[in-house]
This record gives sequence, C-alpha cells and structure tokens, in this order.
Amino acid sequence: MSLRSFYDLEQPPLRLLVKLVVPLFALSVIGVLATWGLIYGIAKRSEPVKLAESYVRSNVTIEKYLGKPREVSLWPVELSFNYEGTAGRASFGLSVTGEKATGMVYFRFTREVGIWRIDRVNLVTDSGRQVRLLPAALGHSESRPEGP
Repeated sequence: MSLRSFYDLEQPPLRLLVKLVVPLFALSVIGVLATWGLIYGIAKRSEPVKLAESYVRSNVTIEKYLGKPREVSLWPVELSFNYEGTAGRASFGLSVTGEKATGMVYFRFTREVGIWRIDRVNLVTDSGRQVRLLPAALGHSESRPEGP
C-alpha cells in the first residue's frame, strides 16, 4: 500500500477515519500499558513494598484473620510513590491470600533521612471486616478492630 492510496481522499470519510484513528488508538493503548507495566515493575521491587511484604508474612494479627499468608501481591490500582533524596512518602495495598481467607492490607509509609517508616496499616478482610494494625516494629503489632 502506498502512502498515496492510504490517504486517498476519494474514499468514504468513515473508512479514512477508521484507517487513521484505529492505528493511533491501538498505539496509545500499547503505550499506556507499557508505561503502566514499567511503573508497576519498579514499584514491586521498591523498598517499601519489600518491607510491607515482610510485615504481612510475619504479622500475627493478619495471620489471625486470614491464616498464614500463602500469596502476597502488590495491588496495582492504588499506587502512590513520591520520594526525592532521603525523604518521601508511599502508599499502596497488598492483596493477601491466607489459609483461611483473603484480604487487602493497605500501607502508608514515610521516608526520613533515608529510612522508611510505616505510618499506617489497615487490613480489610474479604468479609468486609476492617482492622487497623498498629505499626510497631516490623513483624510485631497489635490491632484495633474498626466497627462491629
């Protein structure tokens, strides 16, 4: 197909529009997916996510509600990472499948002087129960159930 036949103005306008819009739309979708995949891959290997995974796997309260975690994965929908130099913030959720149930564990981190600290941790079980976990030391926390 030559360039001249591609832009042949004697074709019906709808056909010409389809020839132009469909490839541009497809390229845009591929670009968005590639960018999202890159961002997700970087976030998955970040220090806050690794700390959060360790926290989930060793937390007795999470084990009480979900059972021993079998699968822990980064939830790609609610990612927020913002840091520069030795300061920053991060918030995200981890999907956790335990021996008894599944749930989401939401984290909020702060980075000061290059050290990440957990500010807030919330567990939401698949039954809808919400539990606020106290971010004491990694792997050791108490909990406060929220609601009935």
